[in-house]
Amino acid sequence: MLFLGMLQIAPSVFATVIFLLLILIAIVSASIRIVPEYERLAVFRVGRFVGVKGPGIVVLLPLVDRGIRLDLRSKEEVLETEALTRDGFRVTVRARVVHKIVDPEQMMQSRLGPWLVPPLVEAEIRDRIEKIRYEELPEQLVHLQYEIREAVNYKLKRRGLIVVAVELLRIKAAHPVVEPANTKDKASRGTA
Repeated sequence: MLFLGMLQIAPSVFATVIFLLLILIAIVSASIRIVPEYERLAVFRVGRFVGVKGPGIVVLLPLVDRGIRLDLRSKEEVLETEALTRDGFRVTVRARVVHKIVDPEQMMQSRLGPWLVPPLVEAEIRDRIEKIRYEELPEQLVHLQYEIREAVNYKLKRRGLIVVAVELLRIKAAHPVVEPANTKDKASRGTA
C-alpha cells in the first residue's frame, strides 16, 4: 500500500487514476491547436461546417470537432494547355498562375477550394485564344493576361478566392489544324 499524505491507496486504484489522468491529458492536448497568423482552421462539428477560427490558440471539442488548416499564403502554379486560334493554329500555352484565399469563411461555405483555380484559368485561356488570330498573339499578350485574370476573378467573386497574377510564359505553335483561308485563296489563284 502507498501512503499519499494521510490516505492509504491500493496500487491498483493508483494505477487506474494515473491511467485515467493520462487519457484526460491526451484528449485535452488533442483538442488544443495553435494556428499561425498565415493560416486559419475550418472547424467541422460532427461533419458539419461551423466556422473558421484563428489565428492563435483554438480549442476544439474533443471527439466532436475536427479542424482543417487553410493556408492563406499565395500559391503559385504552372500549367500547360492547348488551344486553337481563330485562324486554326494549335498552340500550346504555358502559364504561371498566382492565387490565394482571401475569405476562408466564404470559401468553405461555397464548398470549393483552391483546386478550382487552375481549371478555370485553363478554360479561360482556351476561350480567349479562340478569339485571336495567331499573328495577333504577341501584340495582345499583356491585354490577354489582364482579361484572363479579370474573367477568372469575376467567376471566383463570391467564393473567397482571388487570382493575383496570370502570366503567359510561352506560346508555342504547332502546324495549323485546318489550312488557313488565306493559303487556300493564294493556292487557288496560283493554279488558275
